[in-house]
Amino acid sequence: MTRFVPLAVAPCAGVLFVAVSPALAEPIEYTLSGRGEGFFAAQAFSNAEFSFSLFADTDDLTTTSSGFPRILIEDATVSVAGFGSGFEVTPDLSLVVNPGSPGGVAGLVLGNPTAGFALLIIDAGGLPQYDLASDFGPVTDTTPFDTELFTVATSGGLLTISTPFQVTFEAQVIPGPASAGALMALGLFARRRR
Repeated sequence: MTRFVPLAVAPCAGVLFVAVSPALAEPIEYTLSGRGEGFFAAQAFSNAEFSFSLFADTDDLTTTSSGFPRILIEDATVSVAGFGSGFEVTPDLSLVVNPGSPGGVAGLVLGNPTAGFALLIIDAGGLPQYDLASDFGPVTDTTPFDTELFTVATSGGLLTISTPFQVTFEAQVIPGPASAGALMALGLFARRRR
């Protein structure tokens, strides 16, 4: 998706001119949240809410060798009820959408995005068509597939989610400052015309 970023706003004879330039990349936030059982910093939890906030830039969107959309995660944090929030996830992560499975599969991959393994796989409606570059969801999988390897290092200690259930996936493009600037300029112009 190509967006346009205003480069200059100039009123001239009562008409507003906006010079624009195509912007190719947008920041995006993905959220995977649910409930589960497991361990955080060697302390057990049961039926606790967890939430991963994953931040990426659509410039990092690629495809796997099978042609599935994949995006590298630039920053990730996790929150677990009873333990706190905002713990930085330290290993490399990526999101992959596998359109080949019935209902669609989104896999969160830990480590080397090409040869890594899945931490959590959710199967929810609409995912086979999702491009990882636009707003999406929320969609919920009441029976997500968890791998026995769902363990990640965080700034708060090792997190293992052994049994996730009812996991929700959502993606939201984060509006850039240029978009906000264009809206403000148009708002000021409209207000002045009244």
